[in-house]
Amino acid sequence: MEKINAIFGGVVAAIGGVIGWIWGDFTPLLAALIVCMVLDYISGVACAVVRKDVSSEIGFKGIVKKILILMLVGVAHVLDAYVLNSTPVLQSAVMMFFVANEGISL
Repeated sequence: MEKINAIFGGVVAAIGGVIGWIWGDFTPLLAALIVCMVLDYISGVACAVVRKDVSSEIGFKGIVKKILILMLVGVAHVLDAYVLNSTPVLQSAVMMFFVANEGISL
């Protein structure tokens, strides 16, 4: 059992390391983006339920869109950290754009 716990702990640490490398620190702006994305998805599902037009295909497309947004934030972080060697200017700009976009979508 100890061996399983050690392996599980190693896997979780590796996943956390990759996430930290891709997105950097968990900033308030990143938290705001994630909250806006979740609220946008929930409001979209609620509207579909009210219209009686719930579709797993449309829901899946929405989730894929959110994943692509997070990938763009990750690319911006990597560009900031490893290409520009600067503070997270691009990452912040990308996150602010998508926070505004998700806010309008609500």
